Amino acid sequence: MADQNDSDSDWDSTLDFTSPRQPGLSQPPRIDIEIEDEDYSRQDSRADPKPMPAERYSVALNNKKNSEDKKRQRDDSQVPDFLNWLTIVPSLACFDDASCSWLFSNSRNGVKWKVREVENEIKHSKQPPRLGCYMRRVFNLSLAGLIAYLSIPVVQNLLSQRQAMNTSFDPLRLVNTYGAFGSVTKERTEVIFEGTYGDPHGSTAKWEEYEFKCKPGNVTRAPCLISPYHYRLDWLMWFAAFQNYQRNPWLIHLGVKLLANDEDATSLIQNNPFEGKSPPRFIRAEHYRYRYTKIYSKEAKAGKWWKRTKVGSYLPPISLDSVKDFMKQMDYTMPRIRKMRKH
Repeated sequence: MADQNDSDSDWDSTLDFTSPRQPGLSQPPRIDIEIEDEDYSRQDSRADPKPMPAERYSVALNNKKNSEDKKRQRDDSQVPDFLNWLTIVPSLACFDDASCSWLFSNSRNGVKWKVREVENEIKHSKQPPRLGCYMRRVFNLSLAGLIAYLSIPVVQNLLSQRQAMNTSFDPLRLVNTYGAFGSVTKERTEVIFEGTYGDPHGSTAKWEEYEFKCKPGNVTRAPCLISPYHYRLDWLMWFAAFQNYQRNPWLIHLGVKLLANDEDATSLIQNNPFEGKSPPRFIRAEHYRYRYTKIYSKEAKAGKWWKRTKVGSYLPPISLDSVKDFMKQMDYTMPRIRKMRKH
């Protein structure tokens, strides 16, 4: 598939997720995996004296570019905060003065007292409105008419099938279109993490899925309400499904933390199938395409909200031993494995 091909991808994960790739800018580190054959006949890793490496990571990195990429990722993570404040601050002007009166004291010569005094003076005054009042009304009506006239091409663009996003329509930039996303995908693809104790390349391995807090996973779970809380990990997983893991090395880091049952990582997901148990020996990620079930269909009657089709493998099985070089070159810290308490 095109979205699985690094060279054919139209998106650059090191930049803004909503912007096409820009030439001349540094690209993310390339991670090439070479699978090595290994004997997995012994299912108990604690009884097997041999390590279980299955993959080797050859990472072509430049330290300077790596630090720049990490800085861009931190900057991109601040985008939701900016959008939230951009919505919250203007909405404060919509509150009536009475609803905000509790913020001020009732003491004499206070703000409340002065406001009431001015209101009473205006209410009982028999003087005609001053010239300044008429001028302000004329200015307000003129400005409203100007904005309405300049907004005609904006509305036409909004109703068009080929919308132009983040564009101004007059020299003074009084009106414009703004949007975080220039287009919305018509298909929903998801990355599903799975863990196992067994042979990752054998047919007898039992893979158990990790369930995230909001993004689609279990087909019987209804879509969640995400407002006003922003599930950042689920949000990033959605973007990662457009690309491949080579362009999202943080996914491997997340998989490593799941291999150790890291508390910080597992606190960000809904269901850890290995909670209260030993962590899995291997983690992999599968790529699925999700669609809503149709009303009154067999799937819907069975309680399924989603119908999913497997696209292919997203991230091949990894183990803690197989990613040591990758973690070192990416300057990530290897997590400590939580040992089970003996009862």
